Amino acid sequence: MPRIELAQLIGNLTPEQEIFTSWFYSQFDNGSAAHRRIINVEPFYYQGAIAGSEFLTYVNTKLYLCFSMVSEGGVNANILGFLTFYNEANAVFYNQSNDIGFWNTGGVIAVYINNNYDLTNFYFSRLVTANLINLKFIGYRITLN
Repeated sequence: MPRIELAQLIGNLTPEQEIFTSWFYSQFDNGSAAHRRIINVEPFYYQGAIAGSEFLTYVNTKLYLCFSMVSEGGVNANILGFLTFYNEANAVFYNQSNDIGFWNTGGVIAVYINNNYDLTNFYFSRLVTANLINLKFIGYRITLN
């Protein structure tokens, strides 16, 4: 799919998405350094298992512009669920974890309920997760030079 110009995207976005997308284009479409020119923008929708998905692999010319990401945990577990997002340099820049649990007096252990997340308006190059099974992603796959 060919490059989508910012002006073409803005007409279909909410005000928050418009501000975020304008900032993203100003950062990654200025040609100031390697991988600072957008060459391809694809609308991207994914719903399915996190394990084996393309979101787990780092490629220095690939970013995801995410407008909505919903992830679902598995069964209630004593394992804290988390998502760790990496930036364009493959460095950790954001961690999301479910710290809310309850004390199971029968098992004498903390249990975290499903570990569900609903995140909006951010970008990342890859993610790492634990105790999360499914993912729904709505946004764009960006290819840089």
